[in-house]
Amino acid sequence: MGELARKTKRYSSDLTDEEWAQVEPLMPRPSRLGRKPSVDLREVLNAIRYLARSAGGWRMLPVHFGPWQTVYWWFRRFVRRLLFRTIHDVALMLDREAAGREASPTGGVLDSQTVKAPFAEVRGYDGGKRVAGRKRHVAVDTDGRLLMVNLTPADVSDSAGAQTILTAIRRRWPWLKHLFADAGYDRTKLMDKAGFLDFVVEIVRRSDPKGGFTVLPRRWVVERTMAALAPGGLLVLEGFTPAQEGRRSGGPRDPALLWSVALVREHFAGLELLECLEGTVLLDEGPKHQGYAEVVRAVLRK
Repeated sequence: MGELARKTKRYSSDLTDEEWAQVEPLMPRPSRLGRKPSVDLREVLNAIRYLARSAGGWRMLPVHFGPWQTVYWWFRRFVRRLLFRTIHDVALMLDREAAGREASPTGGVLDSQTVKAPFAEVRGYDGGKRVAGRKRHVAVDTDGRLLMVNLTPADVSDSAGAQTILTAIRRRWPWLKHLFADAGYDRTKLMDKAGFLDFVVEIVRRSDPKGGFTVLPRRWVVERTMAALAPGGLLVLEGFTPAQEGRRSGGPRDPALLWSVALVREHFAGLELLECLEGTVLLDEGPKHQGYAEVVRAVLRK
């Protein structure tokens, strides 16, 4: 029955035999002294993955995973040993090699995302996004693989948040030299620190006079990673379209921040598109955001 249980996954979060074969060499070895541990570390990882996917509490852990106190003890030990970071970094380098790239990245992209967290103990208000919560400051490689993430209150600016992760990036990915970012990162303090740490930060901005919508290089790579940070559930998107240019009802000054149905389909190709409509709506969201506007609205599911 034990072998049958191994071959039949109880939950979608359970490790497969192939995954466990790659992770097992990274697990802590039992001490030569004292009693040998009787805990199945594969089941411990399955329990941790189950909690991460289901967003449940430790005391709500199903009994067949074993006592929740035991799982929590091993979780704390894994964190102290940087096991999860090691698994992530090894998997990232193997995936880069499988794609024909060097194992360690030399270029990356910086960006941030504000997420709602109205009941969090530490939170802030992002006036630009009109969201109360936290902000994820993210660095990815040029293919969208996550390199570094840091969580701050939402009122921390993009450039200030990027400064907090530059030192960690240098220690963790020593061969990374070139970073791409949008105009929000073009700040003197960030550039000075980047230069001190031997980074080159290239600001990708829309400067050409031609009309229409153009996808800027590197800028959209990180957005695919943002969509992957919250597995499951729905993604609801609303953005101004290029037809909004010239209207007084709001919208970004940078044309590169405008959306279209075609861009939504291309940008979120890995998600199931439930609805995507483009048209004129009547806004009444306060000063400078009133009147008719051209928007695109989409609902996607992962």
